Amino acid sequence: MILDELFNRISKAYISILKENLIGIYIHGSIAFDCFTWEKSDIDFIVVVQSPLELKDKVSLIQVLQQLEKDAPKKGFEMSIVLLQYCQSFVYPVPFEIHYSLLHQKEALEDLEGYCSRMHGYDEDLACAFTILRHRGICQWGKPIPEVFQEVPKRDYWKSIIYDLKDAVECIKKHTMYSILNFCRTLAFKEQEKILSKKEGGEWALYHLPEIYHPLINQALQEYQNIKTPTYEEALCQSFVSYMQQRLPIEENSV
Repeated sequence: MILDELFNRISKAYISILKENLIGIYIHGSIAFDCFTWEKSDIDFIVVVQSPLELKDKVSLIQVLQQLEKDAPKKGFEMSIVLLQYCQSFVYPVPFEIHYSLLHQKEALEDLEGYCSRMHGYDEDLACAFTILRHRGICQWGKPIPEVFQEVPKRDYWKSIIYDLKDAVECIKKHTMYSILNFCRTLAFKEQEKILSKKEGGEWALYHLPEIYHPLINQALQEYQNIKTPTYEEALCQSFVSYMQQRLPIEENSV
């Protein structure tokens, strides 16, 4: 199933479930950056509603995604539902009504109602998602993005993008490609305030990082684009992390 058809089915179902409470459905992530790959990417979107959701509606919304997962990419969906008030009067971290992703697939399958009752709170990553929506996002259905999402303060976007880098040494061992490209796009924002995808961050780094790290960055880009699966040199990866930690202090107030 192609992406347009998936989103059309999601939109039709969500309009039916939420009715007048639905403000809009907005696409961010790799699709918005035009670097989506079926093998490596998930489908990122945010649903904005006027008022808090009832449990039965949360269950119905997640069921829609569960039914579509067989036709979705391997990494599935990453979806958050947020109230309009937090899009227009930004707070950090952003409260959410419910969240769903591949990470929670098993839990939701085992006890969907229980999952929907528990899954609410605050999400540091939403500051990043809101920023991407403002700069590159796609309105799948509903009110235009500038009418819904306030500009996120620079300091809060910074907190959001460094959140995944705090355990950098361990992360680069487990998720090498993602860690390398995340470092690159974070540095691009720190030094030039560029809001980039992972792919764009890696391409930017080839012009701004020492040549010794270019083979590593190229390997990560090739894996991200599903060209080939490389074997990363561990010593070079650790050197890369050390270099980036010096050039990119992982502190919330450093921007």
